[in-house]
Amino acid sequence: MEFRLGERWEILDDSIPAGELELLARDLIQEAWYEFRIIAVMDDMVSEPSNVVGVSSTDFFPPPEMVEERGLTRPVVAGIVATICFLAAAVLFSTMAACFVNKQRRKKLKRKKDPPLSITHCRKSMETP
Repeated sequence: MEFRLGERWEILDDSIPAGELELLARDLIQEAWYEFRIIAVMDDMVSEPSNVVGVSSTDFFPPPEMVEERGLTRPVVAGIVATICFLAAAVLFSTMAACFVNKQRRKKLKRKKDPPLSITHCRKSMETP
């Protein structure tokens, strides 16, 4: 595999196994335009170069060590965990708020149920038996 950043083609990897379908290019200059091509070599025979593929190094593709078993990158897993923690905290606080409001409502209803105290005066009758 060869690459070029300017005019001159340079060898990126000179020994890629025939069954290899992917190759990771490391140490690229950021915000640059690279062109890649492949040339097959067998004994003394050399093929024509493949079509040129242009790649911009401004795009971010996570390196293989960032990808976990299920194919999710660490930032994605961190976002999922943070969302779950946020939702758990929201449920906890809303439950606490509902309990507090219910407690206040019960106190208010209890005060309304008690009849007001009334003082009644007993009149003495002027008549004597």
